[in-house]
Amino acid sequence: MPSGSSLTDGQSARALKYLADTALPCGGIPRFFRVRKRRRPTIREAGESRHVTRKTRRALLRGGVAAAIAGLAGCSTGDSQSTSTPQSGASTSTDAGTASQSTATAEATDQPTQTEESTPISSEPVSPSLHAASGTTGFDVDLAGNPIVGSPDATLDLYYWSDYLCPFCKKFEERTFPKLVRTHVAEGRVRVVLLQFPNIGENSMTASVMSRCVWRQVREDSPDTFWNWHSTVFDEQGFTQGDWSNRSNLLDLTESVEGVDASAVDSCMSENRDGIVSAIEAERQRGKRAGLDGTPSFVLYDPDSDTAADLQGAQPYSRFDSKIRSLTE
Repeated sequence: MPSGSSLTDGQSARALKYLADTALPCGGIPRFFRVRKRRRPTIREAGESRHVTRKTRRALLRGGVAAAIAGLAGCSTGDSQSTSTPQSGASTSTDAGTASQSTATAEATDQPTQTEESTPISSEPVSPSLHAASGTTGFDVDLAGNPIVGSPDATLDLYYWSDYLCPFCKKFEERTFPKLVRTHVAEGRVRVVLLQFPNIGENSMTASVMSRCVWRQVREDSPDTFWNWHSTVFDEQGFTQGDWSNRSNLLDLTESVEGVDASAVDSCMSENRDGIVSAIEAERQRGKRAGLDGTPSFVLYDPDSDTAADLQGAQPYSRFDSKIRSLTE
């Protein structure tokens, strides 16, 4: 495909679906590629080399897959990012790319790691209990307006930035999140704060704003209803048409969720959009200050020691388990 040419909806959809088989987050163009002489790189080769020449970049950008990545916001690498120091003063270690190639391969092929084989945990869907909270955490995350899963007295916070249009977020929700809820959340080690990081397009922000309006409606009397809406949206995520996520279609989905008034959600979006967008943008910028540049992205924060570590991409459960245990044991 010539450089600068546009993609059809079908090409864009196929590119996203293909990329969803990796453990990389949605965001920028992958940083590291290896291109063998006289042929374009495969997706699996991306990330294997830390050395990229200008010639290599030009060759990659001429490829149809690279054009798809650039046109669709693509995937940011799961490799290590530079360490950042949060404004709260917490020291942050980055753990997005220290996984070995075998771990990345295990995730890409949906094979369990050795740890997961020895301790089988169900990845069947969960319906976790949610609650509301107020105030700002030591990591400078505003809890008001965001659903929380897990005990208020949990040892660690897990800040989870997602985008309802991101296929890698869907992958995390299906493969890893249920295991976290059944183990570390259920055992009181971790509470999860659901945050927004819309970065794929206009519909990403629309879905994020709608999620805030749904939460406003149900958080006092039936907070668990939010999870029904949340999972319904991720279940609907597809790769054939981007139109599934426009406002009208999302409102149709909302009508199908028992306990949510879609008309009230629509009114909330019209009347409060500017303020909600500002809050979401502040939420996204907080993630960026922590060195996060795509979705899904995570920060594990220990309020007692004021330390934090981040993970990026649809990492396997074993990565989260290892990091959580290193911070709590």
